[in-house]
Amino acid sequence: MHIKQKVVKYQHNLTKISVLNFIYHVVNYRLRVISYKFTVFPIYPLAPII
Repeated sequence: MHIKQKVVKYQHNLTKISVLNFIYHVVNYRLRVISYKFTVFPIYPLAPII
């Protein structure tokens, strides 16, 4: 019984980790797309700031 609880807890941690991993990859991809846009058009977004 105790071992089964541990396994369930372990699986729960695994799903949490995989969800975090997925979110991390999505955010990473978004950041890469944004940085790509900035390298292609570096002046246009920064023009109002400068």
